[in-house]
Amino acid sequence: MATLTRLAVRSRAALDSLLVLHAQLVFSRNRWAGLCVLLAVCSVPRYALLGGVALLGASLAARGLGIGDGALYTPYGYSSLWVGYGIAHAYALDATSAAFALAAGGLCALLAAALTALVSYFGWLPVLSAPFMLTAWFGLGVAPQLPLRGAPPLEAASVWLIGAPSAEVAAALPAPVLRMFESLGMCVLLPTAAAGACILVALLVHS
Repeated sequence: MATLTRLAVRSRAALDSLLVLHAQLVFSRNRWAGLCVLLAVCSVPRYALLGGVALLGASLAARGLGIGDGALYTPYGYSSLWVGYGIAHAYALDATSAAFALAAGGLCALLAAALTALVSYFGWLPVLSAPFMLTAWFGLGVAPQLPLRGAPPLEAASVWLIGAPSAEVAAALPAPVLRMFESLGMCVLLPTAAAGACILVALLVHS
C-alpha cells in the first residue's frame, strides 16, 4: 500500500510539473491553461513525442546536475519543450530525430544552469528563452550532418480531438481568423488552426 501511495504521489507530481511547464509557454502557471497548451501540441503527435523526449533529456541532465525537484520539472524547462517542438517542426519522427531531441533537451538544461549561474553575478536576472535560442543555434549547425528526414505538411498531420481533419476545418475559416489561429499556434512553433484554437482557450483560461 505504501508503495502504491508513493507511486501515486510521484505520478501526480509529474503530471503537475508537466502542466505547469506547458502553461509557462503562454506565461502562465495555471494547470488548466497548461492542459490546453498540451492539447495544442497533441494535435500533431510528433510534436508531443519529440517535445516529451526533449523534456526527458532536460530532466535527466538536471538530475545529473542536482537541480530540479526530481519529477519532470526542470528550471526553464519550457525551453527544452521549444527545442523539441522546433525539431518536430523541421523533421519527421524517427529514431534519429528522437535521439537528436534527447541530446538537445539535455544541452538546453545545461545551458540554462550555466546561464543562471552566470547572471547571478550581476544580480537576479532571468535567462528567459536564451537556453532555447543557444540550443537552436547549435542544432542548426549539427542537423545537416545527421540523417534527418524532412517533416510532412503540418495540416496533413494535424487533427482535432473530435476527429475532424484540421485541414478541412481550416479551409472553412475566413482568412483573417485562420491567420490569427496560426499566429497563436506559433507559441508552440505549431502554426495550425487546431493548435491556435487550443492556445486561445489557454489564454482565456489564464485571464
